[in-house]
Amino acid sequence: MTRLKNDIVITALNIEDLHQIYRLGNEESAFKNSLTPWNIDNISTALASNVFTAFTAKRKNKILGFIIGDVKDTGAEILWFMVVPQMRNKGIGSALIDSFLKKADSDEINNIFIRLLENNLDTINFLYKKGLKINKTFVELKYDKLTI
Repeated sequence: MTRLKNDIVITALNIEDLHQIYRLGNEESAFKNSLTPWNIDNISTALASNVFTAFTAKRKNKILGFIIGDVKDTGAEILWFMVVPQMRNKGIGSALIDSFLKKADSDEINNIFIRLLENNLDTINFLYKKGLKINKTFVELKYDKLTI
């Protein structure tokens, strides 16, 4: 557990957090339009497996941000990361990423991957400052039946 200013605590996600996370995530347009949208079932299934690492930022049991990642072998993927808009630029995102990176280091993870829309410049720049680098190795192709 990490304590920040203003009684904000970073802690491992627990099952009681799921409904708040789902509600917060669905308020974010990037998650609503995701190719793999989250729902209560796949969040709880993910967290029940032993390959997931997740942290929340809370104040008085209210979630202000969270990070959920999939850890396999020597690699990890950050699947869901957000801080509520009115709490951004207050160190919460940094503390969440730092907690995830610290856990990845202790699990001897060598590679961490996150997918972002290329127009999400604020998050890209933030993560770049935290040590993640842009990887141009992958190209994502999408088949959209409606545009053909």
